Amino acid sequence: MSTASGDTAPHRAAARRSLEGLALGDAFGERWFPLFRDPRQAYQEVRARRTPEEPDWHWTDDTAMALGLLRVLDRYGEVRQRELALAFALGHDADPGRGYGHGMHDLLPRVLQEPDRWREFARDLFGGQGSLGNGAAMRVAPLGAWFHADLARTVEQATRSAEVTHAHPEGVAGAVAVAVAAALSARGRLDIAEVAALTPDSATREGLVRAAALPFTTEPWQASDVLGNGQRVRADDTVPFAVWSAARHPDDLVAALWTTAEGFGDVDTTCAITGGVVAARTGVDAVPADWLRRREPLPGRGERGGEPGGRTGRRTERRTPMTAAHEKPVPVLRVRNTGGELLELVLEPYGSDHWLRPGETFVVWAIGPRDDGLFEVEHEPGTVTVIAAASAYVGDADGNEIECGHNRPRGARPYWLDLARPSTPGPRAPRG
Repeated sequence: MSTASGDTAPHRAAARRSLEGLALGDAFGERWFPLFRDPRQAYQEVRARRTPEEPDWHWTDDTAMALGLLRVLDRYGEVRQRELALAFALGHDADPGRGYGHGMHDLLPRVLQEPDRWREFARDLFGGQGSLGNGAAMRVAPLGAWFHADLARTVEQATRSAEVTHAHPEGVAGAVAVAVAAALSARGRLDIAEVAALTPDSATREGLVRAAALPFTTEPWQASDVLGNGQRVRADDTVPFAVWSAARHPDDLVAALWTTAEGFGDVDTTCAITGGVVAARTGVDAVPADWLRRREPLPGRGERGGEPGGRTGRRTERRTPMTAAHEKPVPVLRVRNTGGELLELVLEPYGSDHWLRPGETFVVWAIGPRDDGLFEVEHEPGTVTVIAAASAYVGDADGNEIECGHNRPRGARPYWLDLARPSTPGPRAPRG
């Protein structure tokens, strides 16, 4: 089974911190859109630092794509572009209602059908120039935290991660800038001028140069006027202000998010970037408990208490791979546990784990026409991994879906990342 090498534990710890902050910023920022409150009310509440009262803060495509990116890093220790493209496509197919932009709704279903053509499809966007949007930047902070010990590697891997969906150099530059900012934050020395120096020549870099010269005494709304707030959904209109906000409060995640929210605009994305950058250093331990309770849990965490194996509790239109498709599911693989101990069945790239008791049989079901060639099986002691290149889920013999974490033993880490714990190592399921 191909996995990341064991010496990446510190990288995983920093990436987990960043992901937690990114998801918090994403969910917090989404609260300020007109869908949830009148703009005048939003402005007054942000200025008053009044916590959004909704009991559930749902994250969006920013976090969904960051999860896909981290899943690939956790499995391979690096960005493998075809695998990343497929992870994004499967995530979109499973839950397209996360707020994806038009470009991704166009791109990702095509990638799902023909993943080997991802580069061609990415270049086709927007009349053949590729996307220069902020989507590659919004998801990349955990990658920067992962590679924080090597800035050259950070730049290279961020570039590869962006190219999967953003062929335009501006979209790539935005991703590089955010990844470098997260890497520097994880090192404890976030500096906007250094971020700009490592960002490719672009309008995003020019914006970072302006941000580096802008005093932190500047009111956030004024800074967003100068630097942009993501309203144009371009990397150069989004990244400079988000990085400036992070650098303004490098040790205070909550203050950084309030500062970013004052800029409004594409506020879930700017807050996701700021949150991912600052949390690469701070984590979320100092965040108010009610914020963390409200934020939709990440996969592998409990319903609000942090225990692994719970469902996300998201709004009712959340769609699993099974319910997201109109085609009739077909069985492609039966897995039976003939041993005397629990057997872990992992379905990639979803990252879901399902545990079979001795004598139990689970079935991998595919959505759409049966094609066994779209499924690869790997085995190691205690674990069977099925790698799907099509929409799929784990179910029983009748096609009923078996939830992620089913029968997971107490103390075992959830699939692919133990998001519920900080960097301290703990018990782990028998998986490489």
